[in-house]
Amino acid sequence: MSRVLGDSVSEYAYVDFASGAGGPTPFIERALNRQIAARNDHTQAVKFVLTDLKPHTEAWKLLAKKSENLSYVAEGVDAANAPKDLLQGVEGVQGKKVMRLFSLAFHHFDDGLAARILDNTAETADGFW
Repeated sequence: MSRVLGDSVSEYAYVDFASGAGGPTPFIERALNRQIAARNDHTQAVKFVLTDLKPHTEAWKLLAKKSENLSYVAEGVDAANAPKDLLQGVEGVQGKKVMRLFSLAFHHFDDGLAARILDNTAETADGFW
């Protein structure tokens, strides 16, 4: 991500849709923020947010305790109908652009649902990975 986004990498909050119990997102968060810290150029750490239609809040609480840059939305989030203000109550991401992530999840969606998710992404996010 940082190679593609360069200096703008920290302008985004990275929102993982269909996170399940966390998947690879905590590892991505840790690796990306280590790269940023190694730059030693005052680039802010990036924030990651876990979401799911059926939240795994107990697992996410444990993950969030391990990183100040990882949080979650406790209510169910439909990736095909996510509100533009989804991150309103999430600490540390206010004023950030939204980069949607679908870490190991997109293969679960049939063509119709995938199309609705991409339409919603175009309407409510600044990009997706």
